[in-house]
Amino acid sequence: MNAFDFDNTIYDGESCLDLFIFCLKKDHSIANHIPMIIADLILYKLGLAGIDKVYRDGEKICHIITDNRDIFQQTMEEFWDSHRHKLKPEMLAKIQPDDVIITASPQFMLEGFIPRLGTDNILCSRVNIDTGKIEFLCYRSNKIKRFKELYTDGIDQFYTDSINDRSLIDYARHAFLVKKNKIKQLK
Repeated sequence: MNAFDFDNTIYDGESCLDLFIFCLKKDHSIANHIPMIIADLILYKLGLAGIDKVYRDGEKICHIITDNRDIFQQTMEEFWDSHRHKLKPEMLAKIQPDDVIITASPQFMLEGFIPRLGTDNILCSRVNIDTGKIEFLCYRSNKIKRFKELYTDGIDQFYTDSINDRSLIDYARHAFLVKKNKIKQLK
């Protein structure tokens, strides 16, 4: 079994950021939250704010995006129709049906797009679309924890764009760093 990170590995870029920008173009009221998001990210990067504050503000954005179910579903379809070109064909070609994609992106983003990814095995963040609350953040050490809860097999090859996935890199027999279209073996 192989495992793949999603953002900047299979998808060229940060899908959540692209979705935020896409939604911002459709609903300009989201712009009111930009200063808060930028301030939180700067404070977090400087070590002056905890990740919990970033999560809470992320939940506010998730709630805005998922608030109207009819518009939300249509927005997700439109987003993937306009961003499908950002999926890297050379990475998609590597994915087999028994492989796993592990991502911090929320499940509501990927649900309608799973059939195009080559596997149904997607581990992602869970967001309650009624409240916008993040119920499980599939990020850093939570990725390996969730993987081990669901799968007893090890990981033969793991593909990621970030050393932040250190726990999965260490767990896999072979690990690869993906930067744009270049793949470098780490181990």
